[in-house]
Amino acid sequence: MAKFSDLLPEEFRKEFLAILEEGKAVAMAALQAASDVADSEAQTMASAIFMRWASWLQSLGLSTEFQQSIQDLPFNGLTLFSKQTDTKLHGLKDSRTTLRSLGLYTPGPARKWFKPQQTQKFGSQPRSEPYSKKGKATSQHPLLNRAPPVANRMISRRSEDEQDCPCNCSSCLLEATVAPEVTAEKLSPVLLMFPH
Repeated sequence: MAKFSDLLPEEFRKEFLAILEEGKAVAMAALQAASDVADSEAQTMASAIFMRWASWLQSLGLSTEFQQSIQDLPFNGLTLFSKQTDTKLHGLKDSRTTLRSLGLYTPGPARKWFKPQQTQKFGSQPRSEPYSKKGKATSQHPLLNRAPPVANRMISRRSEDEQDCPCNCSSCLLEATVAPEVTAEKLSPVLLMFPH
């Protein structure tokens, strides 16, 4: 470029150098854009491979611990597409598929089901003791084991518009005596026993 700038007259030399600098900037921007596109393509391809691999592992029906241990293995470099790894994993899937096609039961992935713990209240009977003491049978339902409330407590638990209930039915009385922590879902089987 120095050859051309020397051949040009002084008045055109500044314009030529400005055009040359602008061309360099455009070429650098185009190269940077191409590099960014290649990076995003590589990341998209890696994400697609990982998603395919994760869905394939999930479709195997193996336990989550086993799936996580497979995902934690170092699959990089030469071990990324290792023939041994592929054949072992495909063998696991093929055996499960064969069993399913023959109509044999194959257990699904092991799941830990949520089991809420029953809190034992102070003074309640331990599980080893029977529910009845001294031959007196008691009901196992917590709502039916409650002592009958005092009349003024029943009235204070009702809202103002419910206090003048014309029917004074058993379901209205039951709703008024139940503890506030008991929800409508817990009460619905009990309320069905006492129709309005």
